[in-house]
Amino acid sequence: RTPDDIADNILWIQRRLDWLAKHEWPKGGLDIIIKGAARTNPQNRYYWEVVTPLVAEHLTSKWETPVTKEMAHDILKSQFLPSRKCPITDRIFYGSTTELTKGGEGEGSWQHYIMQIQHWASLSGLQIPDPNEAQV
Repeated sequence: RTPDDIADNILWIQRRLDWLAKHEWPKGGLDIIIKGAARTNPQNRYYWEVVTPLVAEHLTSKWETPVTKEMAHDILKSQFLPSRKCPITDRIFYGSTTELTKGGEGEGSWQHYIMQIQHWASLSGLQIPDPNEAQV
């Protein structure tokens, strides 16, 4: 892990703690678990430099309103990852790509998530190249 990775994790934790400070703390306290990277650097580059920009551009032209990579990421998560209801606020939270496994092709794997996105995109005429075909 690099110093930048650690700094990103600390920033993420601080944002969550800031949010919790403004809201009601969970009953029973709070556990923070720091896990290893959910995907490899090449997987991450492919997702953020190929998949999300292509989806964002496609949706921008389809909806005639700007869609960012981050918005595309949220849309993809809502389409293909399981959701959970927060017991405190009753808000719906969509699954995280950090919970996907790096290897394998079964449900819950990074590869399965990408295959679902590719299939979904192809239904509206958007072709997303496979990771081994993409220029990143």
